[in-house]
Amino acid sequence: MPGASSFKPSILLVDDHPHNLIALEAVLGTSDYELITASSGEEVFAQIERHDFALILLDIHMPNMDGYEVARRLKALPKTRNIPIFLITAVYREDPYVARAYEVGAVEFFSKPFNPDVLRLKVRIYAELYEKSLALREKEEERRQMVERIRSLSEAHEKHSAELRTILESIPDAIYVGDQKGITRCNSAALEMFGFESREQLNQHFEQLAERIQMRYAGTERRIPVDDMPFSHALRGEQHVCEMTIRHLASGRDLKIASAAAPVFFDGAIIGAVVVNMGLPVA
Repeated sequence: MPGASSFKPSILLVDDHPHNLIALEAVLGTSDYELITASSGEEVFAQIERHDFALILLDIHMPNMDGYEVARRLKALPKTRNIPIFLITAVYREDPYVARAYEVGAVEFFSKPFNPDVLRLKVRIYAELYEKSLALREKEEERRQMVERIRSLSEAHEKHSAELRTILESIPDAIYVGDQKGITRCNSAALEMFGFESREQLNQHFEQLAERIQMRYAGTERRIPVDDMPFSHALRGEQHVCEMTIRHLASGRDLKIASAAAPVFFDGAIIGAVVVNMGLPVA
């Protein structure tokens, strides 16, 4: 929908007498609406191919195709079935004709001479309803597009995750990846090295991991402080290589490993760290 300040709902005025069209234009004015005219039923269907109308004001008494028939055909078309129709007449005023107007789908019936204030009021009501329906449709379209973008991003993320899992599993060394919140991903080799049975056991904060596997300096067997852990170095943007001793949780045996850590960058910012561990031969 165009900007609210510039948008004018289009209204179709239909009458086979030009002076009646001029009178309707004078009543409605042109400041709030785009007024488009047609002088026959055939011309109505030509105009609806070119425009989207908020409302149709339709004279009943016309040659070839009267207003009843035009209204009936409009209500049968998908594009126009929901457009409100005002039927206007100077000839058919009796109740049966009024009833027929509503039967063919008109929402209002005016007989001439009509009260111009009432006509303007009802036109404004339906025009405002049209604008609100357009705004709702725009919001629904925006929501649909947002859902589609989220779905596409989710599919892309899932594809990326699957590719990353495949790459990780193809590497024989133990690898785990994470960020400040904790370890988020690992391969099977990492589970085997640490003695975990599932990835859920490994998905924890790296300090908790270090505590569980008793991460120690190789040689001195002194516990490695948090700031000197490979993961901490990587999260600070540093590459770090060291040798350490860890406790295999399933067997209780000590293992000598070499550990290499590196930061993961995105748009120049550190978003995480990756650690690769390799077993060392026992002396």
